Amino acid sequence: MEKKIKTAKQIERHIKGVANHWRIEIILYIAKEKQVTLEEIVENLDVNVKTASEHTRRLAQAGLINKRYRG
Repeated sequence: MEKKIKTAKQIERHIKGVANHWRIEIILYIAKEKQVTLEEIVENLDVNVKTASEHTRRLAQAGLINKRYRG
């Protein structure tokens, strides 16, 4: 299988996606724990729920994490 090379725009989106210490913390936490809920991020990183929500939204927009919603 052939590897796809990312475009400059895709790389820019990824870099902007992690251009914040909270987003880096969240990515590191998710990498360690695999599947986590927003509540777990809030509790374990001692961050406000609105802050965690906004940063996970931006990470998802950048294509760095997958978000699933439970209703």
